[in-house]
Amino acid sequence: MNKEDFVIWLRNNRSIKEYSINRYANAIPTISSEMKDYGINETDLFEITDTMLIDKILLHPEFLKRDKKGNRMYSSALKHLKTYIEQIRDEKSKPQDVTLAEDAPSEEQNDRGDLEYEEGKELLRLHKVRERDPKLIKDAKKRFIKLHGELFCEACGINFEKVYGERGKDFIEGHHKKPVSEMREGEKTKVEDIGMLCSNCHRMIHRIPMISIEELKKSIKLNWAGSF
Repeated sequence: MNKEDFVIWLRNNRSIKEYSINRYANAIPTISSEMKDYGINETDLFEITDTMLIDKILLHPEFLKRDKKGNRMYSSALKHLKTYIEQIRDEKSKPQDVTLAEDAPSEEQNDRGDLEYEEGKELLRLHKVRERDPKLIKDAKKRFIKLHGELFCEACGINFEKVYGERGKDFIEGHHKKPVSEMREGEKTKVEDIGMLCSNCHRMIHRIPMISIEELKKSIKLNWAGSF
């Protein structure tokens, strides 16, 4: 994690002007160099993983004085950095399927279709998740239909009912334009903050670094001319 990564994340995940993005990114090294003034050993804030250190800085009287003089720019930068760190930490904590080297098929096996693998074992997995309201997505779909007359992916344009018939009727995924992982307890989401995406586009948007629906749409137009 470094300044450049933080700048990219701000562009993709925050609706702020380029001027403010650069100010926030430049503020972090400045705050890092002033840590001793807040009773903390000098640390590169881009390298930390524990956001409690950011909370400690935000509450320090000396920092509050300087932040007030700077029109709260420093505290805004730190809060964005905290959200950025938490998002990366959440992504890294997600369970991933790992293929062990000894289990990987050899080059000779890669073209065989009769290879067998044992699956179906029952496992119990516990995950900490943030609560979602299913009614929000239902209302968002109703609003979208009212505005556009049908449900379709806002990125690639697929209409599941037109492609799959009755089986695809009313099928689409609701996308939180602001990730649920970044929301604080009690924070509210408006129906207009939900986008409509197919499963593929939804997963592509949430790859790191996360991008907007409009950015993905532009990427599709550039790379997949067949649909446009």
